Amino acid sequence: MNTVYLLTKIITYPGAFLKGFWEHVTCRGLKLEVTDRHYLNANEACGHAVHAPAMTPKKAFLLSFLPYLVQRILGWIFLGASAAPLLLFNMRDRDASPCSFWSTLRCTWG
Repeated sequence: MNTVYLLTKIITYPGAFLKGFWEHVTCRGLKLEVTDRHYLNANEACGHAVHAPAMTPKKAFLLSFLPYLVQRILGWIFLGASAAPLLLFNMRDRDASPCSFWSTLRCTWG
């Protein structure tokens, strides 16, 4: 199972890296010490910033919720950008150019 987890993190490395980055930014905002700044590790800490424990329930909640919220908003933006050609420009019935196909695929993957 660890191999499947690692392969999934490698395939989705932009999201894993961004989640670790936003977790690091949240730790800085909450004044928690970050001990490991490598977000793309080949273990269970892939996509996370290793940090000191949050000592209060408020800090623990914010540390778990804020990176999720930022990542979710970015996901909605990318989903909207990839769905716009289908919904707004009615490109379902036409042959789309290869350029628009690859840009849509990139927005969906990111």
